Amino acid sequence: MIIGITTTLNEADGFQRVNVEYIESVAATGALPVLLSPVAGGVAANETLAEKALTAVDGLIISGGGDIHPRAYDQAADADAGDDLMGVDENRDAFELALARGARERGLPTLGICRGMQIMNAALGGTLHRDLHACGVTAVGHRQEPPYERTTGSVTVAEGSLLACALGRAGLLSVNSMHHQAIDRLAPGLLVAARSDDRVIEAVEDPAHRFYLGVQWHPEYLERHRGLFQALADAADHPARP
Repeated sequence: MIIGITTTLNEADGFQRVNVEYIESVAATGALPVLLSPVAGGVAANETLAEKALTAVDGLIISGGGDIHPRAYDQAADADAGDDLMGVDENRDAFELALARGARERGLPTLGICRGMQIMNAALGGTLHRDLHACGVTAVGHRQEPPYERTTGSVTVAEGSLLACALGRAGLLSVNSMHHQAIDRLAPGLLVAARSDDRVIEAVEDPAHRFYLGVQWHPEYLERHRGLFQALADAADHPARP
């Protein structure tokens, strides 16, 4: 059983990378973690690569990382990403948007984490707040400093949600928080599975899909949240019948 994990570009040295916690979390389920990296070839090349990647994995994690270029969810966006955005990589955007759309179409079990949740929403027609504070959405900080193994906020998990099932609980849940962007308009077909105290969307899922789930926090750092990775692996290990 293979779980693909997307990577992020480290511009300082030109390497694609992913936090080791993602790899350890997948390996702990008994699945084989495999890294999926975009190529420097533009949209068409990365969409082709995504199609190939989807045929090679049993499940998918769209990992955290830099901001998504506004062009991914706003066709009127300027070519210049703007000074308020960080770590923008449009090759990665194209690769992950194609992965998110293709995984949903194929029924491939998918877990989006932080940026990954935002990618899932943008891929399906939703929009993002470029910056929670600048947009006036919240006055509460959502960007904690290390160590990320501690929690600095809480979310309310919806009763009866896939998220509640994967975590083994609904209601109030302590989380870590390292983001300045968030979902604005929810994509068609997705439901909100959790919100923060200040009403920011913290988790989404597709009720028509057996496992298509995104969370805004970083469960890879939190031992008590490892159930999300096990639930993904369990779904990947039991393919849907045609």
